[in-house]
Amino acid sequence: MKKLIIFPGGREGRLLNRIIKNNMIQTPYDRDEVVFFCDNNMISGSYIEGVEVIHPDELAAYDKNEFIILVNNNALVDVLCKQLYSLNVEIAVHMIPDYVFHMRWNPNSGLPFSISVNITKPRLPYLEVQITTECNLKCKGCIAMCNVNNAQTMKLELFEKNLRRLKELFWGIKYLKIFGGEPLLHEEINRFAKVARLYFPDSELVIHSNGLAIHKMDEDFFDMIHDCDIQLLFTQYPPTGKIKRRIENKLRMKDIRFLFTEPVYEFRRSINMKGSLDSDDVYRNCSKCINLINGTLSCGIGYVINDLEEFYNVKIYEDKFENSVDIHHTSLDGWQINNFLNRASNLCSYCSFMNYLHTDEKNFYQWSSSGKAEFSDWVEV
Repeated sequence: MKKLIIFPGGREGRLLNRIIKNNMIQTPYDRDEVVFFCDNNMISGSYIEGVEVIHPDELAAYDKNEFIILVNNNALVDVLCKQLYSLNVEIAVHMIPDYVFHMRWNPNSGLPFSISVNITKPRLPYLEVQITTECNLKCKGCIAMCNVNNAQTMKLELFEKNLRRLKELFWGIKYLKIFGGEPLLHEEINRFAKVARLYFPDSELVIHSNGLAIHKMDEDFFDMIHDCDIQLLFTQYPPTGKIKRRIENKLRMKDIRFLFTEPVYEFRRSINMKGSLDSDDVYRNCSKCINLINGTLSCGIGYVINDLEEFYNVKIYEDKFENSVDIHHTSLDGWQINNFLNRASNLCSYCSFMNYLHTDEKNFYQWSSSGKAEFSDWVEV
């Protein structure tokens, strides 16, 4: 029987301690196993609910074969792993996923109560996966190019192949978003979401939608969203805003987590044709959205440029994929991939998508979902 160390000792740590000790749900752990709380910000030798507190620096003194660290905070698991790695501490680390604290877990859920963390690998901080370019809005200036490209859908087998490879490179993915197009139009959306949760139970798993197809989804979809603890994120375009209350009422009845963006009344042109922006400046104000496209990890802006060049027969920038990593044909490990992606590149100087510091009103236009697509919908004038 392993002895348990709960990290950190805050609200969720106290809750986890009570879950285990009071048998609030059937966990894999025994009620008498919790022997320490571990916390960077509490006094070593103090007590929480009768359990002694130790500092991470003290962990090296404990037998790696005797203890397991249970991390109860998604945001802090990476902090602890870096500490353990730097201290050369080999105690096993298991993370308690958010869905346990969201009351989505039970022994029959098919989801693990705790996840084994391989501290010799990093975690990918963010990932977006586009599973379809089919859309029911086709916004003018769509950053996913859904209004000009023929609709394509990803096969589940390819999705799983990519996630399997990512699992070899990273122990987890902190934030994992499934989007489109409109992902709710993919006929296998349920299976995609289940596979994503199976491979990365640590993730804050999100499906990003415009919400217009919610009323067409069957009960199996809503049950899956609830049981897999997936958050629905809705971009609040004008048609979405009109049915927002209906969506909210539906999802509250189903006990499903959801979030709406602020209303979107305008788009901005996303490409600086001249590449005249300061790449470091752009990157500092970037949301760092890593995309998985065609088996590569990269910023998606290179693919926008590529599609514009092909569709309008123009030349914008030669090395569009300079910041891409082919996950199936790379000698880089996960640490090196994170370092490679976490930097500005010359491609950034062509990106106006997040360019808040150089706002020019002429590069904004009113949102619409109709009309002929023009090159100037994407390119700064």
